[in-house]
Amino acid sequence: MPYKRKNVSDLVAAVYKIRKEAIKMAYFHLSINKAADALSVDELEQFLQQKFGKENCHIFKFPDEKEIIMFFPNMRNQSFSHFDQMIFESLDRNDVSLLIYDLDESGISDLASKLRLIIGEEDIISNLSLKRMCRLSNCILVLDDDAMILKTMENILKSFGQVFLEKEGDNFIKLYKEYAPNIVFVDIHLMRERGSDIIRKIKTEIDPEMHAIMISSDGTKDTVLEVKEAGAQGFIVKPFNRDTVYKHLLKTPTFVPKRH
Repeated sequence: MPYKRKNVSDLVAAVYKIRKEAIKMAYFHLSINKAADALSVDELEQFLQQKFGKENCHIFKFPDEKEIIMFFPNMRNQSFSHFDQMIFESLDRNDVSLLIYDLDESGISDLASKLRLIIGEEDIISNLSLKRMCRLSNCILVLDDDAMILKTMENILKSFGQVFLEKEGDNFIKLYKEYAPNIVFVDIHLMRERGSDIIRKIKTEIDPEMHAIMISSDGTKDTVLEVKEAGAQGFIVKPFNRDTVYKHLLKTPTFVPKRH
C-alpha cells in the first residue's frame, strides 16, 4: 500500500475509533510554509509529541506536502487560542500555518476536504474511505437473487442505516462505487455468477478495504474455503437471525452503533 494511502487509511480508522468511543477530540492541521526550508515534518512531529505528550496525540504525516494532521483530546474545554499559544511559544508563525477544529460533523467534513487536496482525485481508494468517513449514518449493501432473503435483510438492517438491495452483480458494483458502503452482504450462489467473484473483483479493482460478509445455505468446508479465498471478513449460514447479523455489524471497522 502506498505510504500516503496508508496514512489516510490509518487516519480514517482513528476517526472511527474516536466516534465509537465518543471521545471529545480536536484536530490540528499544520503546514510547513515554503520559506521554512530548515524545518522538516519529522522535526515538527517530534516537537508536537514533546509539547503534548506522545501518548495523547495521534499524528499523521504527509512529508511530500509538508503537512501534519494531529488528533488531540479536548476534554478540558480549553479554547483553541490556548492550543495556538502553546504551539507558537516555540515555533515561528512565519514557518508554520495552523488550523484547529473540533472533530465534530463540521470538523470531519473540513478534514475530508483537506485530505482530498493532499491525496488528489486519482486516488480512488482513499476517496472512497473519505466518503465513508463523512457519512453521518451507516450504509449497507446486500446482493442476493432471493427476494425473501432481501426482504429479511432489509427488515434486519434498516434500523442501522441506509440499506440498498440488489439482485444483479453489475448494479451492485455500481452502487458500491457510488456509496462506498460500510459493509456488504453477498450471497455466494447467485444464478448468473459467484458472489465470491464479485467480492474478489471489488477488492482487487476498486476497494481493498471493502468489508464483506458472505451468506449461503451451504456451510460445507469447500464453501468456507471459498469465502476466505475471496477475501470476505465473515460468513453467515442461512437461515439466520438479527443477532447473527448484528454481531457482524459490530465487527465492521467503520460501523458506528446508534447511541440512545
